[in-house]
Amino acid sequence: MSLWDNTVNKKYYLTGGVGSGETSEGFGPNYSLRNNAYCEACSSCGFIFFQYKMNLAYHDAKYADLYEETMYNALLGSTDLDGKNFYYDNPLADVRDRYPWHVCPCCVGNIPRTLLMIPTWTYVKDDKGIYVNMFIGSKINVEKVAGTDVQMVQKTDYPWSGNISITVNPKQKRKFTVYVRIPDRKVSDLYTSVPRVNG
Repeated sequence: MSLWDNTVNKKYYLTGGVGSGETSEGFGPNYSLRNNAYCEACSSCGFIFFQYKMNLAYHDAKYADLYEETMYNALLGSTDLDGKNFYYDNPLADVRDRYPWHVCPCCVGNIPRTLLMIPTWTYVKDDKGIYVNMFIGSKINVEKVAGTDVQMVQKTDYPWSGNISITVNPKQKRKFTVYVRIPDRKVSDLYTSVPRVNG
């Protein structure tokens, strides 16, 4: 929890990226969030996996808020629209082209490996029920929720709008809870949605 608190509240970029690059591929001092951020694409992958594991451990929607933010902004922002070229490091402002290969090829495997996990992160289950953590138009079968498989169907164009339709189809009649995350953009203490102007 102390690592999570330090990263999210003192070393977290507005894009959801992490890693200032001041100490190799790591973090710099607290609140050192340079415009020429390193924010390696692989660190976004790692941060998403970390938030997912925290969500599994604590079932708190703030972790899903963070992995959604990192997914949409830092990770998908590192790839081109065709998904064939990427940035290895992701400064906040840049004019160079994305490239198909890098001398350190970790992102070539980590980016698709992370994106292929989206169905796993969209729904999480426990003994009480099923958690809807991401909003993606989809149809998926979640196994063994209260002793039955459950087909989850989402219709949405989120994040472009907040209109979301969720249909829950259990294979057998069972009693369980469906928890739906309400997105919160104020997880990090570093940023507010409305800037405070004084004078």
